[in-house]
Amino acid sequence: MKVLLVCEWIAPAQTIGAIRWTKISKYLKKCHGEKIIIDVLTNTKNNSYVSKPCPKDALLEKEMRYFDHYFAVPVDSRVIRLKNWYKKAVLRNKDCIHPEEKQNHSFGIYFKSSIRKTYLLYYSWIVSRTLVSTIKSKAGEYDVIISSYPSIWPFMVCSKLKSKNPKIKWICDFRDICGRHTSSFLNYGIWHINYVKKHSALADAVFHVDDFIDTHTDKRVKDYTVTNGYDPEEAVVPENPAMFNLIYTGTIYGNLQSVEAVYKAINELIHEGKIDQNRIRILYAGGNGQLAQLMAEAHGGAEYFTNLDVIPRYKVLELQSKAAILIQAAFNVEGDHCAWTGKMYEYMMSQKPIVYVVNGNIPHSFPSKNMERLGGVCYEASRHEETYPILKEYIYTKYREWEETGNVSIVQDKDYVGKYSYKVIAEQVWEILNSL
Repeated sequence: MKVLLVCEWIAPAQTIGAIRWTKISKYLKKCHGEKIIIDVLTNTKNNSYVSKPCPKDALLEKEMRYFDHYFAVPVDSRVIRLKNWYKKAVLRNKDCIHPEEKQNHSFGIYFKSSIRKTYLLYYSWIVSRTLVSTIKSKAGEYDVIISSYPSIWPFMVCSKLKSKNPKIKWICDFRDICGRHTSSFLNYGIWHINYVKKHSALADAVFHVDDFIDTHTDKRVKDYTVTNGYDPEEAVVPENPAMFNLIYTGTIYGNLQSVEAVYKAINELIHEGKIDQNRIRILYAGGNGQLAQLMAEAHGGAEYFTNLDVIPRYKVLELQSKAAILIQAAFNVEGDHCAWTGKMYEYMMSQKPIVYVVNGNIPHSFPSKNMERLGGVCYEASRHEETYPILKEYIYTKYREWEETGNVSIVQDKDYVGKYSYKVIAEQVWEILNSL
């Protein structure tokens, strides 16, 4: 079987989106190497036109040996400059209009969404055209092509390849939600959904990472939940924490991922004399570190908060191994229900206590029903009165255990955690590939 992965984010890029197909490919090759060939088609990330080169993930870079061919195609320099300009423009204006103010800024929202659509149309068109021209002479050799969302151009590439080679089986993979309801660009979101519908019409199957994602694809297309996971070969032996460190790894994208409840619990425990402030720290390692810093300052945690910013993933895994508690945050709202975030899969294999903060107005989220299986607790803002005492007691209990023993412990459902191993997930993908 010959497979072509069409992805914007894949090894060696240091981004959560690059992990999924790098790891699935690794275990497909390790378990079925004589029966499968895996090629990659992507665009070059590092060149003289990129204002901020994409960092490499040393762990993922090692896994590139499992790809048979890797086509990294340079893209027109004008497009790269356009992308850099657009990113800077978004950064300058991202806080100008908030979702709750969109009624009073309808023209501004319309203008910004129009600019974004125009940019995305041109960028996707030129990238897809360039990559199709690179691979079209070889397209007939493939049995399966796989496009990875949220970038649209991989869908455009696969749509063109499928239309010219109808015998190819095409899988549309959604590792993220399409057209978020929480986006302030409401008009853009609706347009984006329609655009995805258009460019996935010829697909033979759809993958999505959890049961809550609406891909907006044709309901007649075969539909599979293929989750993200963790690589058991990357597991780091847990260490006794030198300090009582609560560690957040991953990126906080906005205020809906606030961990205010954690600061509130810690500050109350310090005030009550149950926790020594000099022995506790909250460490943040991820993008948008400035936002995390502002959150700490706003919620009374500035004195024990440290922003580490983005660090290499191998150092992130080492950091997790030294944690007393790992923190993660998400939100559960209409049209955007949360499940496990990408970092939660790393947390699963860390063998450390976990606190999951779920904001939003919809209670009884997926994490709240399953955190006990991971040996952790889930706080829900929508059920503050019920879940806040549990969160506070959990932090205090783990602190006392650490003071008395120098370590922290958890009890996990090993069978539940085991199903998120990429070795298991790759076997699921293998069965689907052979069933198409």
